[in-house]
Amino acid sequence: MRERVKKISKNLNKEFFLKKLQDLKQELQNNLTQIKKETEPVSCDCSIGDTREELLQVQTVMIEALELRRARLQKVEIAIRKLEEGSYGICIDCEEEIAKERLEARPESDLCIVCAGSNS
Repeated sequence: MRERVKKISKNLNKEFFLKKLQDLKQELQNNLTQIKKETEPVSCDCSIGDTREELLQVQTVMIEALELRRARLQKVEIAIRKLEEGSYGICIDCEEEIAKERLEARPESDLCIVCAGSNS
């Protein structure tokens, strides 16, 4: 088992990324609340032009969106924990620093761009 010795880069502004992650967490939680409301069971009293099949299709898409947001929220929470522990910004595969630009775009990233490309 490899021992983790890498710590958060000195080039990263911890407060900046903590705020960014916390804001993203709040946004995802708000999205989840809204999507949950929209994924309530489909009623039989369809409005004119809507069929039950169309409503079920929309509901399926919303459930998929819900799952994607839940997964992203989990990654955000892990990133916040890593930031607090001092291991944020380190790729979980190669253990090299994740580029600051990547973290600015996707602050919950746990893979550097090279490893993310090879895992897709």
